[in-house]
Amino acid sequence: MTDTYRHIEELLERFFEGYTSNAEEQQLYDFFAGSDVPEHLTRYKPLLAYFDAGMEDEFCEKKLPGRKTRYRNRMLWTGVAAAALLALVLLNPFGYGDRPFDPYEGSYIVRNGVRITDPEIIRPELEAAVQRVLQQQEEADRLVAEMMETDNRFPTMEDYIQAYQDAMLEHFHDENIREEVRKMLEEE
Repeated sequence: MTDTYRHIEELLERFFEGYTSNAEEQQLYDFFAGSDVPEHLTRYKPLLAYFDAGMEDEFCEKKLPGRKTRYRNRMLWTGVAAAALLALVLLNPFGYGDRPFDPYEGSYIVRNGVRITDPEIIRPELEAAVQRVLQQQEEADRLVAEMMETDNRFPTMEDYIQAYQDAMLEHFHDENIREEVRKMLEEE
């Protein structure tokens, strides 16, 4: 009998972890419905009887809604949501309809450790910052377009190093020294 009990204990462990098949669960239900349940497993008897009975209680006795009922409920809630959205748009409970939209509302700047929130004071600085960003973006776009037209490739780190070495070599007026430095740079 100990092998059977060991098997039941393994099945119980797998049952509580959710790894049992329907056939294994039926073995458990049949075992715990019997009279030869060992003392240390009797505490599981009511639980498995509950599962074997189909977990019927006041919550499970309710009928599941049919397809038509679910469709009607979905349509009803869709209508309620649409009506609520329409009411929000038409009634405008947040009061934004009377004043124009201000993209800088809630913005602030800190000048000399003082936080400034007055839109009339910070608006010119914010607009100037936006203009600087737009100019930098245009410059970057121009440079990329220029590189794409001329060489159709972006400069690599090697290109930058070579340009730096060429500029450095120009500082040597003696051709022999320049040639020796060039050889040393090529060796590395």
